Amino acid sequence: MWWLAIAAGTGLGGVITGLMVRRRLLALLAVERDRSARRVDSARAEVALFRTRHVGQLAVQAAAEVVDAALLGMDARGER
Repeated sequence: MWWLAIAAGTGLGGVITGLMVRRRLLALLAVERDRSARRVDSARAEVALFRTRHVGQLAVQAAAEVVDAALLGMDARGER
């Protein structure tokens, strides 16, 4: 009968250990998910900044072309 008490105690210890390991793994998974979300947010911000800069450069280039055309006395079709 003593072996039944040992088996029950070992089983309970295994269950407790399993629950502790599970809790730790879930915590690690949550941390990794948070890191991944931050990386995605950072990448989105980078893309938005690149697009803003690119659009700004295009606007400056278009304005420079309009000024050049005005200085040369050309109309919108490129004729004098």
